[in-house]
Parts: sequence; C-alpha cells; structure tokens
Amino acid sequence: MRSFFASFLAALCFFLPGCREEGDAVQRVSRESRLPPSAGDSDPRLEQALLKITAGSYDEAREIIAAVLSDHPDSYRGRFLEAFTWHRQKRYEKARKGFEVVLSSRAGFAGSESVHHFYGWALYHLGRLGEAEEAFREHAKKAPRVASTWFALGLIALENHRLGEAESLLDNARRIQDANSKKQKELAKTIARLGEVHILQGRLELARKDLEEAVRIWPGHFNAHYKLYRVLLRLGEKEAAQAALKRHQALAGASGKRRTGS
Repeated sequence: MRSFFASFLAALCFFLPGCREEGDAVQRVSRESRLPPSAGDSDPRLEQALLKITAGSYDEAREIIAAVLSDHPDSYRGRFLEAFTWHRQKRYEKARKGFEVVLSSRAGFAGSESVHHFYGWALYHLGRLGEAEEAFREHAKKAPRVASTWFALGLIALENHRLGEAESLLDNARRIQDANSKKQKELAKTIARLGEVHILQGRLELARKDLEEAVRIWPGHFNAHYKLYRVLLRLGEKEAAQAALKRHQALAGASGKRRTGS
C-alpha cells in the first residue's frame, strides 16, 4: 500500500508548480513519535479514492473519502487525501486548513512525511511565504533528497531577493535532479531559475549559459527562451536575441499563452 501511495504522490507532485514544481514528495525517513495509524487508514475505499484523484475526478474522490471518514473519523490519511483533492483543484485555502488538521494530529500513516511539502505549496500559492518557508524547511529535515522542496525554498529566497541563498538552494535542487534522468523538465526549470538569479546578480554570461542549458534540456520552456532573449539583448547579440524571441513567441502561441514570461 505504501509503495502505491508513494508512487501516486510522486506522479502528482509536479503540481506545483513544482510540487508543483517537481519531484517526489515522498522519501523514506525515520519516523518521529506519532499517533499510530487509524484502522480507517487501511480502508480499501481510500485506494478507490486515489484512483479517482489520479483520474482527476476530485468530487467523486471526496464522496468516497467522506464515507470513510463517516466510519473512521480518526483516519488522518483520509483527511490528508481530502485536503489533497482541494490542492489539486487549486483551492489552496481549503487545502491549507485540511493539511493543518492533519499536521496538528501528529498522526502517522503511509505518506505522512509528505504533508509538510504539500502544506508548504498551499501556503506559497496563498502568498504566505514566511509560513511556506517554515513548512518546506521542516520537510527538508525529514526528506532531504526531495528536489522540489529545495526548489521551493529557492523560489522563496529569490522572491525575497536573498540571491546568494537562492543560488545555493537551487543548486541543491539541481544536484538532486541531475541524478534522475526522469526529471529533465524539472531540471530545466531549476536551471532557468538559476539563470534568473544570475541576471539579478548582474552575471549575464553565467545567466546566458544557464538559460541556454535550460532550453537545450527542455526546448518547450517558453519562459526560458524569453529570458534568454532579454539577456542576449543586454549582451549586444541582437541576432541571437531575435532568434530566442521567435522561439518564445512560437511556443507561447502554440500553447495559447500571451504573456511574455516571468
């Protein structure tokens, strides 16, 4: 059951942005002192709910989870999955409240180590960056090999203009992603963010190298093409800049995106 749940969360973690930005949010770690699992945590109906979540049928998943919680109100695995459905629907305030109920219970169940990770992303999307950072740091202590948590911490440091710290955190995410050939898109996103850090630091040649590597790894990263265009303009390479802009525009048009990158 744990392996199924872990694989499921790994597949959905790149919500994020992340988690929503990337990676496996579940890692085997030593357990803290927790409440023992509820009998409801092993209710087979939760596996049905997982399948519904995987299929994007969130209302149906919640109906199943509600029935489990009616019979087993102390199933915090069920409550976590309920909160996770709201998270997947970008109903971050509902998700936040649900994750907080689970965290305050200190209940242990398959996947409980990942709750801080998803809680952190809910807070991030609500603009509560200080609290999000605390949640991600708590998860990083428990599961230090989850790249998307370091990526999230790097994003928060970048948004707060703590550029040296952002560079270090994103480098950490990059090292983990480098070792996983299945995470190439996530790696490209991390490298592009490193390029953004280097732009803000005035290290344009390094930023160019980052952004060229990002679009080489993931040619479909339209924001990275736009940032590369801006860097090349500043470096005085107008022809190369226009080529990067054309690639950005083609990708943005193909995906129906009209904004010029962030």
